[in-house]
Amino acid sequence: MDYKIIYDEKLPLKGIIQIIHGMSEYSMRYLDFSEYLNSKGYGVVLSDHLNHGENAYKNNTLGYFEDSFEVLVKNQMAITEDLREKYPSIPIYILGHSMGSFIGQEHMKHMSYIVNKYIFIGSCGERKLVVSLGKYFFKLLSIFIKKPKIIFNKILFFKFKKDYSWLITDKIALKEYLDSSLCGFPYVPTFYYNFLDFLSNLYKKESFSQVRKNIPLLIISGEKDPIGLYGKGVKNLCNFYENLNFTRVVLKLYSDEGHEILNGLKKKEVYDKICNFLG
Repeated sequence: MDYKIIYDEKLPLKGIIQIIHGMSEYSMRYLDFSEYLNSKGYGVVLSDHLNHGENAYKNNTLGYFEDSFEVLVKNQMAITEDLREKYPSIPIYILGHSMGSFIGQEHMKHMSYIVNKYIFIGSCGERKLVVSLGKYFFKLLSIFIKKPKIIFNKILFFKFKKDYSWLITDKIALKEYLDSSLCGFPYVPTFYYNFLDFLSNLYKKESFSQVRKNIPLLIISGEKDPIGLYGKGVKNLCNFYENLNFTRVVLKLYSDEGHEILNGLKKKEVYDKICNFLG
């Protein structure tokens, strides 16, 4: 899988942060955050998921992802393995946002012994009923509909009004998101089914049995983020790991912040929190 690593060659390389982006977006949105990390001596790895980003837009394939989510996990694992081979003595950190946070948690089941720390942003704990009902709803839709439709995103997130204040609190950053041809796009129904099917298996406790329990986890979110159930689902995620005897879990909720805290009004505070966690 193609990826790029960005770092300041004038500074000693302290570590490498592999960013896993979320739904309906692309990796280059993390350039400002990357530049901040570069200034602190960290390299940043950016990659676009299949059928996301500039190439997918040019090929008119945005949202036409119908493969199992295991493909996305394996792609990110392949990047990590390549990084470890190229930089055997440099710490590697995984940062997943939103959909990327769930991919990151599955990634952790396989790679906790070669990754130093994980950061999950805009995530949520298990939601059995919503996931189960949604999975079969989109499975039914996939029989009849083969093209992306914006209504699918609204159904998934229960957001039917044109109010996106829950997404990004910074109005300029929100406008950039809404104006971008590479953001906010919908997917084919099969994507939503596969995503929800992936989530239905993610939090099986036995699947975490091989993860090292002393790996540091940073779980952060905005308290106004409906994806994390306004903090409740994020706390449930933290409790899930603590109940599995993970010993180094850090939870941070930001008041008056929404889903994309890396682009919100408090982003500099978030940047500093992440950098301090990296050490």
